[in-house]
Amino acid sequence: MVCTAPQLLDTPNNWGAVHADRVKRLIQELNEVWDLERPEFVLHKKEVRLTDFLIDIEDKFMYLCKQKEVIFSIIHSFDTECRASFDSFRVGEVIENIVSNAIKHTSTGDSILLEVFLIDRSLTFRVTDSGVGFAEQELAVIFTKYRKGNNSGIHKSSAGLGLYICKLIVEKHEGTIKAYNHGEGGAVIEFTIPV
Repeated sequence: MVCTAPQLLDTPNNWGAVHADRVKRLIQELNEVWDLERPEFVLHKKEVRLTDFLIDIEDKFMYLCKQKEVIFSIIHSFDTECRASFDSFRVGEVIENIVSNAIKHTSTGDSILLEVFLIDRSLTFRVTDSGVGFAEQELAVIFTKYRKGNNSGIHKSSAGLGLYICKLIVEKHEGTIKAYNHGEGGAVIEFTIPV
């Protein structure tokens, strides 16, 4: 006989806890938006060893992707000692937000690829997934505050602030961010920051 721990289900008995978690997340995101929108907001830039930074990202997502049976991989164009100056906490937050969204929109057997390129003192991060991609009308407004995707089941607990926060962080780095679909299907979000 195999015993398993009971799973937390979305039942009337725990609706309060689920709702409280959603409210807590919303408050955290609203506070972060308020902070990032302030003109006096300051990034904490420091020199970062890029391969160490990417190992941390890989560690955060490998387990989640294995659970969903989604292939997660990272490729980069620099040697192991290469360093760059940026706010690693904030850039890590951007990547986490984008990859988390990709996980939501992929299914068993799909893949998520993070590519990182250092060219002419600019660092480009590109996250590509083999999921459903963006609806055409989404692309023009995807980084807008309070904008949610079209799939209400996936986005019912979302405040629609994640990609807006990404945009604010990238712009604080004097960088650019864009979203598009790639030819083989799936979504791409790419951002570049000067380092």
